[in-house]
Amino acid sequence: MPASKPSEKQTSDKASKKAPLPPLKVSGCSDVTISGIIAGEYVPDSTNHGKVVYKKKEKSQGIDVLIYFWDERDGPELCGWWFGPKVGGDQVWAYHPSCTAGTPPASQWNVPHDGPIDQAFKISAIRAAREGSSKRASSEKPAPEVAPKKQRTAEVQKKEKVEKSTARKASQSKSKKQVTDTWLVRTAGLGGRFPGLSVAVAFGYKGACRTSVTMGKSRPNFYAVAHGRSPGIYRTWEECQKQVHGFPSARFKGFRTQLEAEAFVRAPSPPRAKNKTAAGTSPQREVPKPDPTLEASLRDVLREEQMAVAKEVLAGRNVFITGLPGCGKSFLLQKLIEILRLREGYDAVAVCASTGVAGIHIGGATLHSYLGCGKAETEEDWAKASRSQKAKKRIRDTKVLLIDEVSMLSGEFLDKAGELIARILASEKPFGGMQVVLCGDFLQLPPIKANFMAFQSKIWQALNLQHIVLKHNFRQSSDQEFQSLLGQLRLGILDKSKLAATLSTEAGEVYPKIVSSNDEALEINSRNLGMLPDKVRTFASRDQADKLHDPAVVNALENLLVEKTLELKVGCVVMLLQNLRLPSDCKPMVPSSPSTRKGRKRSLDLDIGCDLRFMDLPSEYQGRQTPLVNGSIGVVVGFEPSPEHGMECPLVEFSRGYRRLIVPSEFSGELGHLGKYRRMQIPLKLAWALTVHKTQGLTLQTGELDLSRAFETAQVYVALSRFQTLAGVKISGMPKCIPSPSLQRMQALKFHASLEPLGERL
Repeated sequence: MPASKPSEKQTSDKASKKAPLPPLKVSGCSDVTISGIIAGEYVPDSTNHGKVVYKKKEKSQGIDVLIYFWDERDGPELCGWWFGPKVGGDQVWAYHPSCTAGTPPASQWNVPHDGPIDQAFKISAIRAAREGSSKRASSEKPAPEVAPKKQRTAEVQKKEKVEKSTARKASQSKSKKQVTDTWLVRTAGLGGRFPGLSVAVAFGYKGACRTSVTMGKSRPNFYAVAHGRSPGIYRTWEECQKQVHGFPSARFKGFRTQLEAEAFVRAPSPPRAKNKTAAGTSPQREVPKPDPTLEASLRDVLREEQMAVAKEVLAGRNVFITGLPGCGKSFLLQKLIEILRLREGYDAVAVCASTGVAGIHIGGATLHSYLGCGKAETEEDWAKASRSQKAKKRIRDTKVLLIDEVSMLSGEFLDKAGELIARILASEKPFGGMQVVLCGDFLQLPPIKANFMAFQSKIWQALNLQHIVLKHNFRQSSDQEFQSLLGQLRLGILDKSKLAATLSTEAGEVYPKIVSSNDEALEINSRNLGMLPDKVRTFASRDQADKLHDPAVVNALENLLVEKTLELKVGCVVMLLQNLRLPSDCKPMVPSSPSTRKGRKRSLDLDIGCDLRFMDLPSEYQGRQTPLVNGSIGVVVGFEPSPEHGMECPLVEFSRGYRRLIVPSEFSGELGHLGKYRRMQIPLKLAWALTVHKTQGLTLQTGELDLSRAFETAQVYVALSRFQTLAGVKISGMPKCIPSPSLQRMQALKFHASLEPLGERL
């Protein structure tokens, strides 16, 4: 039987017997309120990550203190404290009841943490400067000479005066901007015996517990404890604090969404590398080993062809995923993102898209923001990106790069993006050797300006992509005739007469109306809202961002699905902008009793000529629960209080009379160097009219479509592909002729023909 591996404690004890470590003596701290606690002699007590933890030899005021030294290169001296993410060595923080809040003198500050800001700890920073405040105790060297008391007092006062002035200026500068300070903190073990003292060590090395806090913002919804008394996810800071307070090396963090919290808990803590990689380089990407647990979790929610894609991605291969609209590309990407972040870590998976709207649907940023290249219209834009320290850090942290709607990126841009990343990572491999997952459909809308398509770029060939075509149509699965029509239109082989003969142009109001401009949609929605007799209820959003007033952030917030100000009345037609119950989650309904049916309210009758066919469901949902997805149409029937949110929220009636109180939800995104932005709003939108742009990613049951202004075959194809069935589409205008395919579309057809036989789509 093999011998068991010795524990870290046993290894530490053996090492200490062979080479006893000298004690540490801390003295001369300038903060008199803390010197009685921190000053004294410390001896080696244990190890943490192979580094020495010193314990105070003698008790002072009945309190024990542990000091943890992360990096031996800095020696055992306490080398001062820093604010924000700039870390220059060991940092020691101590809580003291006598401290008060306010702008530092350097002895006082509010420690950012995952709890509510109004309960932030008021702490004293123990400043032991390298000039002699902290020294090793040694019998070989005499103690340093102590200056006269008056001289020491004058020096201390002068030093504190300079520090106060500097800190005040820094505080005033910070108050002008909304910033998010990221602090790297690891609590040192105090055993929870002394609630009046909390000592922690902050360090800037990979593997530390990362705590992000935005000053003056709302508290997180979920608190994830990865390493504590009882790891898990908690809803309040008080519950989280019980698990981590006084727990050695606790790892915890607050999150806005449960998904992010789960990823943090499940993600393994990366071991600290013995040899740090040189700046400007990226570690060699290793081929991941198969993980049966991760694959099993995906197998429960993915079809066979989607699972084949997942296996390629989890094996570390570069992949291009394509397929017609409604084949589940976005759903598959979301599941891949979840599982990759569980395995690699949250920041190691960069989620990008070609446009802001596409990025919102998968919870990512634009590729331009990720690279920090702005609009990427000039060489100076790319030069600026190569100098951006934030962009460099994002790229160096990335192991897997996902890009959705890659078909709307030009080949020139993709080549330059790959070159920039490779240059930052000092690698000759495409995209610096990171794994790349691309997704898109080149037979939909092409890039606005492009000399050549993305699949014609040099880097596309160099990536050695596995091309995978998803063929199952989820959106139009119940209408084979519609599938055939879209398949022919997708390939540009349908004539106008067949299109006109297939589609319905019967009279009557059908909603939503799909229009080409925002002004047209606003005019239709405003006119219909004004015709309703009920009073207007206004819902204002709560917007948050690191740089809220930056023009790019303002524009990104406007591109979110939810509006800044939402006006509703009883009787208005609305669209749900969030998945509340997916079709796969719709359970068989239990027949209701006669008494239950008797008490149920009747559907609202509208008097504005509205045909309520838009609330009908396909026959396959007969006897099952009503699905509520992004794109479901309903009618506001009232407003009722939500105790959880402290406000009245709209009660919406969806298909078959099903009613649901719609409460505020968060919509968010990220803009690379500008950080994250969030909007809390009721996930509804007036739906008498919508623009084609706003229907991206939606599945519509019914609607009215005007094709008279279509100037590209792909426009007709994309607009029609939003609907589930032919019966639900009303055409109010036909194109004069089927537009001839452009040169780009002809090239895209040739590319797709090389991926699959044309007949397989028909």
